[in-house]
Amino acid sequence: MLQLIHSNVAGRVAPTSKGGSKYIVTLLDYYFRYCTVCVYCTIRKNSDVLSKFTEFKTRVENLHNTKIATIRADNGDEYLSNEFKLFLKDHDIGHQLTIPGTPQQNGVAERFNQTLFDTARCMLIQSGLKLDFGADAIMTACYIRNRCPTVNTHGNKDGCGNSTLISRNISRSQLPGPRYIETLKRYLDTRKPPEQIFKVALNVAAKYNNLVKVWAGPYLLVGLFNPQDVELILGSHVHLEKSAEYKYFQPWFGNGLLISYGDIWKNHRKMIAPTFHMNILKSFFPQFNEISRKVCKKMEREKGKPFDCHEYMSGVTVDILLETVMGYKEPRSEDSGFEYALAVMKMCNILHQRSYKPWLRFDSIFKKTQFSKDHDKLLSIIHDLTNKAVDSRKKIHDLTNKAVDSRKKDHLQKKSEIYEPKTTPTQEEKPKEEKPKVELAKETIQGYNNGTAVRDDLDENDENDVGEKKRLAFLDALTEAALQEGVNFTEQEVRDQVSTIMFEAFLDALTEAALQEGVNFTEQEVRDQVSTIMFEGHDTTAAGSSFVLCMLGVHQDIQTKVIQELDDIFHKTDRPVTYQDTLEMKLLERVIMETLRMYPPVPIIARKLNEDVKLASCDYTVPATTTVVIAPFVLHRSPKNFPNPDVFNPDNFLPEKCQERHFYSYIPFSAGPRSCVGRKYAMLKLKVLLATILRRFKVKSTVEEKDFVLQGDIILKRTDGFMIQLEDRQKIC
Repeated sequence: MLQLIHSNVAGRVAPTSKGGSKYIVTLLDYYFRYCTVCVYCTIRKNSDVLSKFTEFKTRVENLHNTKIATIRADNGDEYLSNEFKLFLKDHDIGHQLTIPGTPQQNGVAERFNQTLFDTARCMLIQSGLKLDFGADAIMTACYIRNRCPTVNTHGNKDGCGNSTLISRNISRSQLPGPRYIETLKRYLDTRKPPEQIFKVALNVAAKYNNLVKVWAGPYLLVGLFNPQDVELILGSHVHLEKSAEYKYFQPWFGNGLLISYGDIWKNHRKMIAPTFHMNILKSFFPQFNEISRKVCKKMEREKGKPFDCHEYMSGVTVDILLETVMGYKEPRSEDSGFEYALAVMKMCNILHQRSYKPWLRFDSIFKKTQFSKDHDKLLSIIHDLTNKAVDSRKKIHDLTNKAVDSRKKDHLQKKSEIYEPKTTPTQEEKPKEEKPKVELAKETIQGYNNGTAVRDDLDENDENDVGEKKRLAFLDALTEAALQEGVNFTEQEVRDQVSTIMFEAFLDALTEAALQEGVNFTEQEVRDQVSTIMFEGHDTTAAGSSFVLCMLGVHQDIQTKVIQELDDIFHKTDRPVTYQDTLEMKLLERVIMETLRMYPPVPIIARKLNEDVKLASCDYTVPATTTVVIAPFVLHRSPKNFPNPDVFNPDNFLPEKCQERHFYSYIPFSAGPRSCVGRKYAMLKLKVLLATILRRFKVKSTVEEKDFVLQGDIILKRTDGFMIQLEDRQKIC
């Protein structure tokens, strides 16, 4: 290291950068090919190069605790000046100059400059940025190139000596996968539409068995497709940190359950999980029924013609969330839910492009693009709905401050009276009858846990059972859980962590928790957290319900059986769906689960490894700091776990077949410690919504399944639209 440094000045570049610069200086380590690109020189002066080299020397020698031995350059005046020669002599640095007219002797630097300029030019053309962003593009190109793999014949560590460049370690090339240059070409070809990029990714995964290494530009991704290996990651309490791409959600989600990790995530997960007890979810059925019937009325106008059902499913899931999570029941525009859902969909597209277009990963460049402007406009639409809900709940809080203070005292004085305070001093509370543990387990995890897995915090009902709580008692449940753990929520913890809960009167809970800390939340702080809830609760179930309707439209024989099951339950009456009814919807549940197998709403889960992982399925070790990609879309279509995986077969989820499979072979809601806390809420909502639609309409698909055009970004969708056609069955609303 630092035995030989190649250097060259490149320019003059037109147009100049925004700072008026015209030249660059490259300083390249011969052995490791690690390059430093100095900022454009304002004018070409000898002192500029000497100044940049002095800065470079000080930094790298302090970093690596070794001295630069030799510098090689051409015969440019910058390297022949007396000042430069004197500096090298004073610091005992060898000075090699190429023979005039033979740039090949300094070919390492000459070729590297050409690579930087070519890469930067492609980035500018693809991104649509003006040429005066050339300086930023060249710096970005250098950043990417420094993180690309190189051949190191001695297997030494990388040239920079820190974790940001550990991807240069030659040991990673031992993992199976396509050649780097092949994947780099695909990665940089960002002109392809998202659906084609998704196809390319699936083709790469299909070419390999259980494991594939892919270089996405400078980023090493390792895909795992074997359930045993997936369990090592998702089932671990070590690898809980999400990948770097999740940082783009930070302005939207805060430091909540979705992207936090470590002790913060662990403590809040433990306190939040009990609030998802089934008894609380049962109380949402009036809202589930009412809003599901309303969407049936809206879809009446679409009868007899093809239409995109995803628009309606997005709107109805937003409305359900507003009433069950937010307690927001005030009149609003009929299309407000759809407008919000459309804004979220466009926002996801922007964030997805940031993940695979290398130049958009840099905030300084992203903020100068049209994407940034659209990003801000979409957030404005999303927050507009949030503000209305905030204002609605704020009026109620202005009238209930005294009640809040009283409830706070109750928490501190007697925890046993938190949920059901006695009406008189002499009245005795009757003990609640609890169902046997086996029956509870059957209610809450049958069909998802596949029979053989270790239960997670949502499945342990005996520990999470907080009794028959009132609907607006989410804060009480959260506070009692905190008291039992000896933990008090701070303002920041409340603001961030409750941002992924799905209960009515969320704003009540958030505001009351803040009041207990003696802090008042601003509307902006509340709005940010509510945006997280609304995103997580609606987009996945909207996609899931849309895929179910499409699949039933394609498979008319299965739809007929589902309708017969519903007729047997409801006897062709128009009564609302009850919780007990959902337990009898065995076939509909299997249809939902099979649809989520073939078309999981979240097609990719990414984790950062905090330590080396020896795989269970093969003799490979994935090194720490690697981004591990787990693709439910690929995992769910393994013929080893699901015979004829591309055939829609709800019987894949008969109890006896579930018992035979590895638990981590089916993970539509993720699995392990970071599994989705709202999965039971989602399944109940899907059952009520789909049952209501199928009792009213017969569904037909206008597109064969083989012709579905899929787009796998943040949420799996159909680029061609979720096209169905409705026919009358019976009127229930």
